[in-house]
Amino acid sequence: MLFQFYKTFLWWNLLITIVAIYAVNLGGPGNVGNSIIIKLIGYLGAWSFQTYFYKYVYFYYRNAGQSVKKLYSYTFSIDFVTYLLLTGSYIIYIHYPHVKG
Repeated sequence: MLFQFYKTFLWWNLLITIVAIYAVNLGGPGNVGNSIIIKLIGYLGAWSFQTYFYKYVYFYYRNAGQSVKKLYSYTFSIDFVTYLLLTGSYIIYIHYPHVKG
């Protein structure tokens, strides 16, 4: 049921993750804070899109015994951990081999 809820956010969150990693690419590892702000704005956009266009979908999850707040928290937690893993691997494998020291 969680994946079915996450499917509505998947492409939006993936696009925002790519934009955030691109921001890290432009500014280096010091720009990670700005990319986290980009992700938070992306979460706000995804949440507002979902609540505006899919108001009646919540009844499906509530009737199935699922809390919508928990679904949001699980969805955004999974996406944020994925973002952290992708950003960390990008910094380790792309940026740090080129650092002279």
